[in-house]
Amino acid sequence: MDSKKLLPVFIHPVELSFVIADKSSHKQILTLYNPYDFLLRFKVRSTCPKKYSVNDAEGTVQPHGLVDIAIRHLDVTPDNLNLKDKFRIQLYENDDPQMQVIGQKEFTAIVVASVAPSGSSSSSGANSRTGSSIMGHSPAGNSSISSAASSTATITSSQSRSKPPSTLTLCVALVCAIALMLPTAGDDSNFLPSILHISLNQKLIAAYALGLITMGMLQNS
Repeated sequence: MDSKKLLPVFIHPVELSFVIADKSSHKQILTLYNPYDFLLRFKVRSTCPKKYSVNDAEGTVQPHGLVDIAIRHLDVTPDNLNLKDKFRIQLYENDDPQMQVIGQKEFTAIVVASVAPSGSSSSSGANSRTGSSIMGHSPAGNSSISSAASSTATITSSQSRSKPPSTLTLCVALVCAIALMLPTAGDDSNFLPSILHISLNQKLIAAYALGLITMGMLQNS
């Protein structure tokens, strides 16, 4: 693969907020998506590795799959208030012995004193904007999965108020999971009829929606 042309890297969220007053926030989940047709190897790096504990800092992501990476801040104190640390996640081809980087993306971590009352609504708006920037302009054929993605933010926020996931949430998650397992358009090696082949944009939308649902469930667990 041409080293000058790096693959886009899809993660959620792009900033981790550790709240001093909320111990449950001292552990955050970063979701990495693999919308591609091949296995990816990843590695998480940090500018301040002694301040964080990263579970599964290295690993693989199955084609059209995702992986959750748990990141715990070890020093959520006023001394680190409003200090931003940078992380970088790098992708490699699984069978490349030279571990040449084929994609990378930076994200940040910050310690805050508390969450503003309007934080949930602004966060939902930020998530919607992030989803739009990741997906780009979707063709008309993406409408069914796009609707699932747009409604997922509402489902996720409602989960924060109710413990068990609703039937609708589970159904949307199942639809997204099935979409990720379907062959990509143009893949002639699959025996399924062409009507069941979906575009890469549709798979990205499904992966994003499934990630939001997963985040909501983990936050309530």
